[in-house]
Amino acid sequence: PDFTGRRADGGSVQLAELRGKVVLLDFWGIWCAPCRQEVPELQRLYRDLRERGFEILAVNSGDTPRAVSRFIEEQGIEYPVILDDGIVTRYRVHVFPTHVLVDRQGHIRHRGLGSNLGKVRRLIVDLLEEPLR
Repeated sequence: PDFTGRRADGGSVQLAELRGKVVLLDFWGIWCAPCRQEVPELQRLYRDLRERGFEILAVNSGDTPRAVSRFIEEQGIEYPVILDDGIVTRYRVHVFPTHVLVDRQGHIRHRGLGSNLGKVRRLIVDLLEEPLR
């Protein structure tokens, strides 16, 4: 489902505006130890693949905007972080982290519970190689 999310650094982003890119929705929280442990790998994914048409939208759940902003700064997070405003409910996320991979046409192609970014990286690369229809 499409959504418009409020970015932790100000402004907003709409999922539909990213059509044509492969998008990883990363549902996470500072309170979630595995989520925090994934940040360096998410950074590598973003740096390695963004020039090929890849985007991450990290949807934070359960933390204050101030705490999220501090965490972003401390970790040097470069990808967009969205503050949850019903997105977690819309996507029926109950386990953190959860990854939802959206292809260039806006279709969900993978939904993974827990941390498995090695598999997700392979799926992203495969989706980036698919022609844009």
